[in-house]
Amino acid sequence: RLAAYSLSVGGPHRRHSSPTARFGTRSIMLGNLKPNRYRPLQIRRHETSPLSTANACYRRDPWRLATSEENGNTMEIHQIRYFLAVARERNFSRAAESCNITQPALTRAIQRLEDELRGEVFERRPGHVELTELGRALVPRFEQTLAAIADAKALARNLIVQRRHRLRLGLMCTLGPNRLMMLLGALMAECPEIELQINEARALDLIGLLTRDEIDVAIVGLPRYPPTLDAEPLYAESYRVAMAPHHPLAAREAIALRDFDGLAYIERVHCEFEQHYADIHGNWSIPLDVRCRSDREDCVQALVASGLGVAIVPGSMELRGDVITRPLIEPAIERTISIVTSRDRELQSSVVILKRLVQEMLT
Repeated sequence: RLAAYSLSVGGPHRRHSSPTARFGTRSIMLGNLKPNRYRPLQIRRHETSPLSTANACYRRDPWRLATSEENGNTMEIHQIRYFLAVARERNFSRAAESCNITQPALTRAIQRLEDELRGEVFERRPGHVELTELGRALVPRFEQTLAAIADAKALARNLIVQRRHRLRLGLMCTLGPNRLMMLLGALMAECPEIELQINEARALDLIGLLTRDEIDVAIVGLPRYPPTLDAEPLYAESYRVAMAPHHPLAAREAIALRDFDGLAYIERVHCEFEQHYADIHGNWSIPLDVRCRSDREDCVQALVASGLGVAIVPGSMELRGDVITRPLIEPAIERTISIVTSRDRELQSSVVILKRLVQEMLT
């Protein structure tokens, strides 16, 4: 500690000039000590100590851990590995050989680790080393750290492999299945090893899943999409009015929206018609006599077939034989079905193939 402190006598407010004793680049101030002039010994620490942090780390409390902000260092994984190798081999040379590095490189890494910890982890002895109390306490913790890192790497590798062979596809629940089944069949034929996971939900729910990376791609039809998503149009279709063949409006060639005023109506809960209408014409202003609401398309069609009301359906929807449709006009409303992906993520090969197949089928 001589290099870090100066000694003086004479009380807290009095200091005598003293000769300087030098040891290399270090120096200490020797007080003017005389047998007949004993005064309280004052120990003053230099504000600018010539000791580097690396030299001082062995002289500080070994249980006080320094943060990276205090000393500018950051503990690294290879330092932990080298530490555990030395703890296992009890020898720097053998540890360096087991880590496939030179001994000086391993020694420097251990010194940087001790600098970060501000305490010695090994006691150097002739021919071998021993763990200090701090070193013994760190061994199980560092072993757990490396085990956790290995588990994280294995998890990442497994997820990457799974994502290469799995396609999480979101399908809007109001899409007609036949056209999509042809598309998915072509995808499975070209990628026989793929595992297809289909999530069927409302369009807005699928957009949320895609944004949260819970699906890879979605096929939906909305008037607008968030700026973080890329929507590539597939096809457009018009909305139509579904009714029973014996319904009073069945004789008309087309149904105007104003004809719904007071008309018995069967509401499809998952229908996106109102969103498309509002995007062009604003809020819905025509009062509807809603007789029933259902989230099941087969239930809606059964109610329509029984003559209990009419329903608005997309043009591609497959209908029962006892349900007919007429075009919806004044205004005519269309929806565009798009294949939607995230701009923030790299497309999987299966998604690229799916988009190519869609374009081929459409052309």
